[in-house]
Amino acid sequence: MATVRAKDGMFTLSIEGASLIHSHLPTPGYRVMMCDDAIPFVSKGKTAFAKHVENIDPDLRAGDEVLLVDKQDNLIATGQLLLAPEEVLAMQNGPAVDVRVGVDSS
Repeated sequence: MATVRAKDGMFTLSIEGASLIHSHLPTPGYRVMMCDDAIPFVSKGKTAFAKHVENIDPDLRAGDEVLLVDKQDNLIATGQLLLAPEEVLAMQNGPAVDVRVGVDSS
């Protein structure tokens, strides 16, 4: 479900853990909504870039574990948020989420 990161004691989610949390948290809780163009890449575990983020939970903080979703709120990946939500929405380039695992990762 989750693993403890050695460097800071925070949890990292497996896709199963992310799915469980996703099913119990209402939108926009811990979610980063990606544009349609980025979904094939992010769902395979590739980095989520700021320019592809359409919406984000404003209560998140850099370093939080997040759920990456599509416009229909389907879970596509989980990872660590690299920037504050305001920065993600303001930036047009650079990584926003270090994706750990996507639903289509092998």
